[in-house]
Amino acid sequence: MRTTWFSRIPGRYGQAFAAGLLSLATACGTKPYELQNRFPESATIDYAETELGRWLDSLSRITPLPDKPSFVFRCDSAYEKSGKFGYTCDDRGEVVFTAGDPIGILHAVYTYFEDLGILFDMTGATLPTSVAWNRPRGSAHEITPRARWRGIRQHVNFPMDISSYPPDQAAEYLRDLVRLRFNKLVVHSYPFQWYEDDVSSDTTGWAGEFFYGNTHNFSRSPLLKKIATLNDSIFCIPAAEPVYDDRPQRSRAAVAWMGQLLAEAERLGLRVQFSFEPRGFTVGQTVRMARKIVDTYPQIDDLELITEETGGWGAGCTGEEVRQTLNRWFAPEIASDSLVVSCIADRQSDLEYLYRQIGTISRAIGELDRDSAFRQRIDGLKVGIYCSVGRFMGPAFRLARLAAAGHPVAIMPSHGSEGTADAFPSVVRTAGDLAHTELYSWIEFDGLMYLQQNAIDGIGRLLREMDTLAAGRQLNSVCFNHWRTAENRTTFRYAAEAALGIADRPETFYAAYAARLGIPDTAAYQRAMRLIGEADRYSTANLGNIGFCWVGAWRGGGPFLWMEPQQIDRADSLYLEAGRAVASLYDGSSRPAARKYLMLLGNRLSATVQYLQAFRTATELRTIRRNADGTVPETERKRAVDICDRALAGFESYMTGYARLMPDRGAEGTVMSVWFSPMQGLRALRSSLGGAAPDEPLKDDIPRDEPPLPIFEKQTR
Repeated sequence: MRTTWFSRIPGRYGQAFAAGLLSLATACGTKPYELQNRFPESATIDYAETELGRWLDSLSRITPLPDKPSFVFRCDSAYEKSGKFGYTCDDRGEVVFTAGDPIGILHAVYTYFEDLGILFDMTGATLPTSVAWNRPRGSAHEITPRARWRGIRQHVNFPMDISSYPPDQAAEYLRDLVRLRFNKLVVHSYPFQWYEDDVSSDTTGWAGEFFYGNTHNFSRSPLLKKIATLNDSIFCIPAAEPVYDDRPQRSRAAVAWMGQLLAEAERLGLRVQFSFEPRGFTVGQTVRMARKIVDTYPQIDDLELITEETGGWGAGCTGEEVRQTLNRWFAPEIASDSLVVSCIADRQSDLEYLYRQIGTISRAIGELDRDSAFRQRIDGLKVGIYCSVGRFMGPAFRLARLAAAGHPVAIMPSHGSEGTADAFPSVVRTAGDLAHTELYSWIEFDGLMYLQQNAIDGIGRLLREMDTLAAGRQLNSVCFNHWRTAENRTTFRYAAEAALGIADRPETFYAAYAARLGIPDTAAYQRAMRLIGEADRYSTANLGNIGFCWVGAWRGGGPFLWMEPQQIDRADSLYLEAGRAVASLYDGSSRPAARKYLMLLGNRLSATVQYLQAFRTATELRTIRRNADGTVPETERKRAVDICDRALAGFESYMTGYARLMPDRGAEGTVMSVWFSPMQGLRALRSSLGGAAPDEPLKDDIPRDEPPLPIFEKQTR
C-alpha cells in the first residue's frame, strides 16, 4: 500500500499527527476505514463495529494506519453449529471477518487485533510497541473452538467478586471476558441474593441478602474506612447502601443491578445461563420459582436448577431411606440402575437429600417442558449437580442423565481445578454423556481466597481428559469458577486459550505469555509459575479452607485450633520461594507492561506469606492449657490474648500490604473480607479463651510484621 504523506513526518511527531487525524476524523463522523456489514443487524454487531474502531484508533497512535483499510462483517451459517470464527485477507486487501453468530464476529475482530500485537487480559489490554499493519493477501486465521461454549461461572456471593462492583465496572468485566473470546456467562444465585422468593412461605424473601446475609459494616475499622472508595460504612454494591435498611428497596436495588449485568451480557452476545437452588422446595414451588426468575430476567437463555452443595456434612441417612427416595421419585428401571445404587451403604450422610433434590428438579423440568409458553422464552433447561463426595458424584450424574433425558447436565464434581480433573474420569464415562454435559472447573478455589493461586495445571489436565473421551469431537461446554479478577489474570488467559484450542501444555503457554509481556527470562518465569502451582496444590490438599471467605466458617473461631503449623510452614516456604523468583524477574524486566504485571504478582505473593505467618502465629492457641472443668487459668488467658493480638496485627499487616495495589474493586473486597472472616474468628477466640471484649481494639505498641519481599513494597510506595 502507498504511504500517506503524514507517515513520512519523522518519529513520534508523525505518529502523534497521524493519531490526531484519526481521532479528529472519527469525532467528525468520517471513519478512517471502510466497513461493509453483511451480518444481520444486532446490538452485538453494532458493538463489534465500535470495538473495531476503538482498537484501530489505539494502534494507530503507535504506528499510523496505511491507506484507508477496508473491512467486512460476513455471516456464514455453516459456522454457527461449531462456533467457528476468523478472518481472511482477500486478494483486494479487504479483511473479511466471518462467523455464524454475532459474538463470533467480535471474537474474529479480537483475533485480528491479537495478531497485530494486542494482548487482551482480564485487567485490560497490553498494546505492542509497533504495528505491522500489512497482512499477507490470501492469509487467514480461523478458529474452530475446542469447546463450543466457554464461560465463567459467577457465584456473585463474596465481597471480592463482581457482586460489589458498580454497574459500569461490572460491564467492563464482561467486555474483558468477550475480548478473551469467552462466549458464555453463568450466574448462580444462592437463596435471597439476586431473586425474591415468595414460594415457600407467606412472607416474601427479599433479594439483596448480600454475602449470605452477613452485613459488612466496616465503620469500626479505621483501616477499612481509608480503603473504602465507593461506600460510606457498608460494603456492597453502591446503589444498595443508601437503602440498605429498607428491605424492599434493597431488594429492588439488587434485582436492578443484576438486570443491568445480564442486559450488558446480552448486548455483548454472551449466552446467559442463570442457576438457582430449589432448596427444600416442592415440585410446584420449584416450577413457580423458575417462572418468576425468567419473568425477572428475560435475558436468560438457559435456566439451571442445581442441587445444594453436597460435601459430606449433611444429614445422615440409612440405605433403606435412600432406596425409598429412589422408588418414590423415579421410574423402576432408574431406581434400580446398577450405577445409581452402587454408592448406597447401610449408613451415610447427604445421599438421600441429594437424590431427592435430583428427583424434584427432574420432575419440575418435566412440568416446565410441558409449558409451551415458558419454553418459548428460554432455550434450555438443565439439571445441575454440585457434589464433592467422590463416590456419590458418578451415580448422581447417571441418575440425572436418566431422569431428565434429553436435557444437559451441569456438574461441579470437586473443589479446585486439580480436584475436578481427578474426578472427571469416574463421573463422565462416555462420549455421548460428555456431549450433554457442562463441566465446571475453577480458576480460583474459594477455600484459599486470601492466597495467590495458580490453577493452570488442573485446567489443562481436565481439557486433555475431555479430549480423550470425546475422541476428536468438539467439546460441548466448560466454564470456570472464580472470584478475584486481577489476581487470576494469568489463569484467565490460559483458560480462555485452552478452551479455544490455542494453548494446551502450560509450559508452552508460559513461554509465549512471558514473551508477549516482555519478560525476557521465560525459563525463570516458567519456574516461578510452577512454584506457585505447587504451593497452590499443597495448600489445597493440606490446608483446606485456610483462606475460606464465608463469614460463617469463622464464627466459632475457625480452623486456628486445628490447622497444623508444620503444614503452614511448608506452604509458607513454597510461596516465599515463588516470591523470590518473581522478584528476580522484576529486576530483569524493563518493559512497563512486564513490570506492572510482576509488581502485582509479587505483591500478592508477599501478602500470601504475611497471611500464612499471621495464621501460623494464631495456631499457638493450640497450646493454651485448660482446667479440668474446661475453664482457662488466668495466666493462660493473658497468654491467649497476647497470641491473638500478635496474630491480629499480622493480619492487619496483610491488609495494609494488599491494599498498596488495588487494581479493581475486588481487591478492596478482599481486604474487607479478611477483617470480617479470619480476623472475626480470632476476635471470637480472644474473647472465649482470653476473656477480652470482642471489639476491644489492638494496642498500638504491638509490632507489625515487616513485608518479606521488600522490593515490591519499595516499588509501590
